[in-house]
Amino acid sequence: MIARLLVDGNIITEKITDYLSYKEIEKIRNKLIDGTYHIQTIGDSPLKIAQLTCILNPTGKALFEDAYVIDEPMRFEYEGNYYQGLLLDKPKWKGISINLQDNSKLYEVSFDFVVSEEGVI
Repeated sequence: MIARLLVDGNIITEKITDYLSYKEIEKIRNKLIDGTYHIQTIGDSPLKIAQLTCILNPTGKALFEDAYVIDEPMRFEYEGNYYQGLLLDKPKWKGISINLQDNSKLYEVSFDFVVSEEGVI
């Protein structure tokens, strides 16, 4: 099974440790004077969100950060399908190890992105 994350055609990583896809829609909840609730759904089509956790080397981290700063679309490929979109929120970073042979560090990043396009590879 191949899973990889790309930006502008460049592979950032093939080390995807977690993937979850879900749909999200905006709901407004109001409590009425009589104590009952009114729930209003905004829009009629939910956002599809891909939630990923990846392991990046320093080069992949730099490419990822650049993509985040300039809102470059990302592409996630998994099980013969692709998902393209933009980051939803600020990614969460964690340093996970240091390779003592070349003093390089690996990073774990968790993030959500809104899927704007999907299809079969």
